[in-house]
Amino acid sequence: MFIEVNPNSGVPIYLQIKNQVKRMMATGMLKKDEPMTSVRQQALELRVNPNTIAKAYRELELEGYLYTKRGRGVFVAEKSDKTPSISKEERLKSLSSLADQLSVEAYHLGISKADIEKLLKEKFKKLDKQGER
Repeated sequence: MFIEVNPNSGVPIYLQIKNQVKRMMATGMLKKDEPMTSVRQQALELRVNPNTIAKAYRELELEGYLYTKRGRGVFVAEKSDKTPSISKEERLKSLSSLADQLSVEAYHLGISKADIEKLLKEKFKKLDKQGER
């Protein structure tokens, strides 16, 4: 599993990890029941505190993306959009900081709202195609 973090991005590292795991699941890079890299090993690879990895994994588990087998590790769950484990309001709230970051960056780069909407539609279309595999 390849995760990359940027401590200077302004996005908390645990959130960067969560988002990348979700993206890997959405694109099929991580499959149901696949073992995750251990907290200790992932912390060494990313050169971050193990508590940061543990927090990301714990939140992903609470949201239904991962599950733990005691003594065996953390594994990828079968995430179904039809049965979200948290409310839509909570899911939107979790995207709020990313939306803030995107809107601020777009504003400073002079990118229009229409261009951002077009970009997001293209990204969703690509995810939909990858999910059909």
